[in-house]
Amino acid sequence: MVSAGGSITNIAIFIGDADGSKGFWGCDGLKLNDEGEISSTPALLARNHNSQLSHEASIGMISEKSRLLYGFKYG
Repeated sequence: MVSAGGSITNIAIFIGDADGSKGFWGCDGLKLNDEGEISSTPALLARNHNSQLSHEASIGMISEKSRLLYGFKYG
């Protein structure tokens, strides 16, 4: 979460080596205003033909009302 400037950089590599290996990487970024930045770079590397890997990355801003509710809940 970026709320008052700053920067978040997330670089992740998911590697499937073992037979039948499975993996999911979820990375969500939350911006509370236009200050700061978030960068997310997920990568998948399947070394075994039976590996099942997936990723999901999202970055978003929330409304003023949701910001207030978030602030009340998490401080």
